[in-house]
Amino acid sequence: SRPVNVLGADGQSREAGEVVTLNSIQTVRDALLGTSISDPGYRGNLGVLPSSVAGLIENIDSEPAFSPANARGWNGPYIVHSGAEYGDYIESGDNFPATPLGILSEPAILDGWGKPIILQQPDTLNARLVSAGSNRILETDSSDPIDSDRGDDIIVFLLTADPN
Repeated sequence: SRPVNVLGADGQSREAGEVVTLNSIQTVRDALLGTSISDPGYRGNLGVLPSSVAGLIENIDSEPAFSPANARGWNGPYIVHSGAEYGDYIESGDNFPATPLGILSEPAILDGWGKPIILQQPDTLNARLVSAGSNRILETDSSDPIDSDRGDDIIVFLLTADPN
C-alpha cells in the first residue's frame, strides 16, 4: 500500500518534508566530515567539529584561518547559506536548545519543515545532526548520548552508528 501523505501546518507532506530534511542533513554532514581527500570538510581542516551548524557558515568558534602550508584551519564557508538565522525559527514550546548570548543571530540550515538542523554533541562519540521532524518540536535530549525517546525527530549520527 502507498504511504499516507500527512500534511503539516504549512501544507507540506510529511514524506516531502523528510526528503528535503534528509538531503539537507546529508549536505551538512558532508560539510562537517568532507567527501574526499580533496574535500576534507570542517573536521578534516580543524580536527574537531564546530560548536554548532553555524560554524560551517561563519567562523563562530574563532578557529585559526586556513594555512596552505600545513593544510589546517578554518577554510569556510563550508556550506551555502540562504540567510536564515536560528532565532527566526524558534518559538516558545519548540524545546530547542537554550539560547546563549548571540546564538539567535547565528546562521541556520533548515530542515524540510522550516526548523533549524541542530548539531548535538552529548559526548565525544555520539555527535549527531537532528531535525525536529514533522511536529517541529525537538524531542531528542542534547545531553543524553543514546536518548531512546526521540519522538519523530530525524537523527543522523556522525562518528558512530546509532547506539539505539
